[in-house]
Amino acid sequence: MPLGTFHHLLEGKSIRVSRPDEFNDPFEFLPKFALPDSEQVAWQREAILKQYRISAEAGVLNPEETLTQFSSRPEVVSATKKARQENASTFEARFGTHFAIPYQRMIGREFRVLCMAEEATNALMWAHYSGDHTGVCVGFHAEAKSLKAANPKLGPRVVKYQEHRTPNRGGNDMLSEEEVGRVLENPVGLFTKSKEWHYEKEWRWVYECNDSRIKKVPNSQVEVMPICLDEIQSITMGCRIDYYPSHGDLNSFFDLVESMPPQVERFHTAQCAKTFSLIHVPIFNPRDFARYRADRLEAKERHADL
Repeated sequence: MPLGTFHHLLEGKSIRVSRPDEFNDPFEFLPKFALPDSEQVAWQREAILKQYRISAEAGVLNPEETLTQFSSRPEVVSATKKARQENASTFEARFGTHFAIPYQRMIGREFRVLCMAEEATNALMWAHYSGDHTGVCVGFHAEAKSLKAANPKLGPRVVKYQEHRTPNRGGNDMLSEEEVGRVLENPVGLFTKSKEWHYEKEWRWVYECNDSRIKKVPNSQVEVMPICLDEIQSITMGCRIDYYPSHGDLNSFFDLVESMPPQVERFHTAQCAKTFSLIHVPIFNPRDFARYRADRLEAKERHADL
C-alpha cells in the first residue's frame, strides 16, 4: 500500500474494504451464464419452421415426411446450426450491457472485499498496488480475528485461478433478490478469477455490506473496517521507498515504523544482483533499522540533487 494509506491504517486502526464491481478485473464476481435452454429451443424451432416454409414455397416438400424427418435433412441441419450460432453471437453481444453490468452492480451493493497477497516479494504487486515500490506491505496472519468475516463461508479463502468461470445456479432469475442468497449458499464464484491473475496469489475476505463493522470515512466514498494493530505481524518497505515525494513524510513514516511493537517483524525489499526478482531482507534490531533509515534518507537527498 502507499505510505499515505499506511498512515491512515495506523492512525485510524482500520483497513479499506472495496466494492467488487469497482475492481480492475471486469469479470469480478461474474459467473458463467449460458444461453437459456428455452431460448435455444425456441430459436432452433423457428429456424426449422423457416426452412419448412421455404421448402413448401419451392414445392420440394415430401407430403409423407414428418417434421422430425425434415429436421434431419442436411440443409436444414446446416441452417439450424447457423441460426444457433447467430443467435448465440447476438446473446454474447448484449450480455455485457443487459446482464453482466447489472449483475455486478447488484452484487457490488451487497458485498465488500478485502484482498491480500500471499507473498511480499512480488514485483508486479508492488508496482500495481504500492506506488511503484515506494510504499509498504503490511502482513497479517490469515486467521487474524479482527479480519474474520461474519459468515465463515466468506473467508479467509485462497483465490482459485482457472480458465472458465463458475456456473450460476439461478438460471434466468439471476437479477432477482434471491440471487444474493444463492451466492451466500455457494460463494465459490466470489473466490475465482482468471488464470491471468495467478501471479497475485490472493487471499480474500468477503463481507456482507450490512456488517456493522464497516463504516464510511467522513466526506469520502471510502469504506473501512476496524483492525487490531496487535495482529500486524510484519511490515516490508519497498525497494524505492526513498523515491517517495516528501522527505518529511518519509521521516514521519520511519517514526511510525520505529514506534510499532517489537513483535512486528521489519523487512525491506531489494533488487537481486543476478535475477529479475526481489529479495526479502530482514531488519533484525533497532541499530539495523537506524542504519537502514539513514541510508534511505541519504539516498533521497541524492535523488533531489539529480
